Amino acid sequence: MKKAFLIVTIFCLLLVFFVGCEYEHEQNEPRTTENTDMEIINMVDLGCCVKNIVVRETALIGANSVTYTGNYFIITLNSDKKVYSPTDIISIWGTLEYIGENDSIEIWHGCPFIHFLVEGGIFNFGGGQRDILASSVLQRNRVYHFDFHKSGGWSADAPDAEFWENFFREENLILPAGEYTITIKGAFGLTERVPDNPSGLMAKLTIIVCF
Repeated sequence: MKKAFLIVTIFCLLLVFFVGCEYEHEQNEPRTTENTDMEIINMVDLGCCVKNIVVRETALIGANSVTYTGNYFIITLNSDKKVYSPTDIISIWGTLEYIGENDSIEIWHGCPFIHFLVEGGIFNFGGGQRDILASSVLQRNRVYHFDFHKSGGWSADAPDAEFWENFFREENLILPAGEYTITIKGAFGLTERVPDNPSGLMAKLTIIVCF
């Protein structure tokens, strides 16, 4: 009797889980602003490896979005959905906007200066940066759009080296079932001594991958 009760309980929990995931899929269709040419002001080269950055008048907001506002900047992290299947390509992007009193601001950084990090399960990667000192100028009230990119490393003699080599070779982000925390960071400072005056910009959101 106890065994039968346990089996029924497990079945019900699994049913709730999968029904919940299906419901989330239906409720989290992308709700982005129109991606028209009129919204794109131009594309800029911010120096070193930060090239071909789209500049908009208004931010492109995803169905899953979080915003952090600092003294001088607004940073936003977006995904096109909150719930994905293990075969979905996960679309993630961030935006950065200078909101200070001056017409522009000079920032100091390595390359790139917008970091994306992914944490969940066996995955803990992101934040790779070339250790150089470069500077960029951001214009006030212009929205700089940064698409997600993978970064990370692995040991060539590790047992899972082939897995990570294939994972980073694939440009698209596809993840197995699980819950993941995505982080965006503004890895720059307001003076040449970057550690003494960091931006302090960071935002996190959660995505779920389920069958």
